[in-house]
This record gives sequence, structure tokens and C-alpha cells, in this order.
Amino acid sequence: MKYLQILNAVVAAVGASFTVVLGVVCLIYAVYLGEVPRLARELPMLLAMTAGFAALGAFGWLAFQGQRRGRPWAWAMEGAVLLDVAGLAALVMQLRV
Repeated sequence: MKYLQILNAVVAAVGASFTVVLGVVCLIYAVYLGEVPRLARELPMLLAMTAGFAALGAFGWLAFQGQRRGRPWAWAMEGAVLLDVAGLAALVMQLRV
């Protein structure tokens, strides 16, 4: 189970770091929204990706803490991490079209 804790910590860190990076990109988009019309079409997808990675970081952290402390809801958080990863994969697949 120690390896799963490490994986959960990595998932939480990746989710948090991607959230910060994409949040900065959202701010840049917001600043230039009036000058470049294409940004208005791309902003909703960017916001959805940012929210998805924020949820991934939160679920990863909760899974890590729940497993570390032996909480009964830890496995539910593992499932939430997997569902969030599937949702992010679906968003990425929409970008490829």
C-alpha cells in the first residue's frame, strides 16, 4: 500500500501544478480576450481542463490522506481519481478532433 500512497501524492502534485499553470494561461487568455477573437472560443475548454486538473489534485490529496490515516472512504477517492482521469482523457480526445 505504500506504493499507492506515493502514487496518490504524485497525482496530487501533478494536479496542483497543472492547475496553477493552466490558471495562469486562463488569466493570459482573459487579458487578451478582446483582441484575439479565437481565444473566446478556446476559453471554455481551457477552463474545463483547469477545473479537471484542480479536481484531480484534490481527489489525489484526499486519497493520499485517507489511505495514510486508514479512513474507510479512501477507496472512494481512488475511484474519484480514476473517474477524473477518464474525464480529462475525454476532454483531450475532443481537442484532437
